Order: sequence, then structure tokens, then C-alpha cells
Amino acid sequence: MAIARVTSASGFQNDVDATLNTSYTVAAGDNRLLVVGACLDSGKPFVSVTYNAIGATQDKLQGNAAETAYAALYSLVAPDVTTADVVVTKTGTTGIVSAAIANYTGCKQTAQPDATASASSASASSASYTITTVVDDCWIMTSEYDNIGGIVNGTNFVQVTSPTNGIYLGDSNASVGAAGVKTIAFSWGSAGPYRAASGSYAPWIEVAASTRSPGGGTAHSGGGSFSF
Repeated sequence: MAIARVTSASGFQNDVDATLNTSYTVAAGDNRLLVVGACLDSGKPFVSVTYNAIGATQDKLQGNAAETAYAALYSLVAPDVTTADVVVTKTGTTGIVSAAIANYTGCKQTAQPDATASASSASASSASYTITTVVDDCWIMTSEYDNIGGIVNGTNFVQVTSPTNGIYLGDSNASVGAAGVKTIAFSWGSAGPYRAASGSYAPWIEVAASTRSPGGGTAHSGGGSFSF
């Protein structure tokens, strides 16, 4: 079953609150995965990300050299099909927090992500780094935060939401094919600091269930399946 992006959104909160609450609707579909890119421009890193009060997993965190600004990538397998808040909680009230959200169908429901990678620079006009996928036909998702603006799509990075306060969520927009080393690249119009956290996410693989007949042949059952 191929992965497909369903919906996306973004949210922003100033520095007077410890949490960012963004209403988001997860659409119905098989083998769902919710991905949240979160950024914090100062202060300490994130405490948690939840959707409909269910905790997401922090798949990758990337800070700057001084560890005062962060980009993080979170995911939640099988999110509820509903409209509820994505809640990003930070440490204290210092720092502006933003989030970009997307949900996908056709994703493996265990052992995600497939792989992770990250990159940062105090001053750059482009980024290029690699991730090594383990499973065929993964999609790559990237949370990127910068002080530059005007990001340009590149290799395995296509913006999926409108930018909010410097946070971008991008994905490969398609399967990246056979497992192996994959490049993630994007650029800006001028130089500045950035942080990026990426993950590769594996597709749901459906395999027909079967039983061994007494004579040694294989007898297939009527439509049972499982994922690995």
C-alpha cells in the first residue's frame, strides 16, 4: 500500500504561553500517520506534543550550535479520526513556538520511523545532507526552522504547509524508491542559520496469509493479511 499525504496545517504561538494549541482534523483512511514539525526560537527544548490528548513520539531533535533554538520532528501512529488540538508544550514561557502538521495514509503501524537524520548551520544559503532508508518505498519528512525565510524546494523536500514563523514541514512528495542513501536538499535566497530534523517513514506492506497443506503445498486463506 503506497503512502499518500492527506491534509496539512500550521500554527503559531507567542512567547507568553507554555503551550501551542492548533486545531487539526485527521481524515479517515487506512494505516494513518500524523507528523508534526515543531520549532522553538529560544529557551529550552520541548516537553511534549499531543493530538487529542495522545502523546506523539519525538523522532528527531536538532538544535543550533548554542542549543538555544530547535527544530523537532514528531509522529503518531494511528491518530484518531477527529478534529482535535495538536498541543505543543515547551519548557516555561520563553520563546516563540510554531508547528506544522500533516497526516498520511498507507504507513506501517509499528517501528516508525525507518531512519532519521539532521543538519544545522550558523550561516548557510543551502542545505544538503543524507539519510539512509532501510525499507523500500519510504517517504522522507523534514521539519526545518530558520531565520531566513523564502525556502526553495529541493531534493526530497517539498513544502506541505504554508510557513509560520520560520517553521517548514516538507516531504519527499513520493516514494524514494529502493532502500539506501538518499539526499535531502533545499535552499534560501540569502545566508542565515537553520536547523533541520528528518525521518524516513515506511509503507504498510500487505502480505496474504497462508497455511501449509498436508501435501506440502501452500493453501492461501480468504483475504487475511498482516504488515511487517
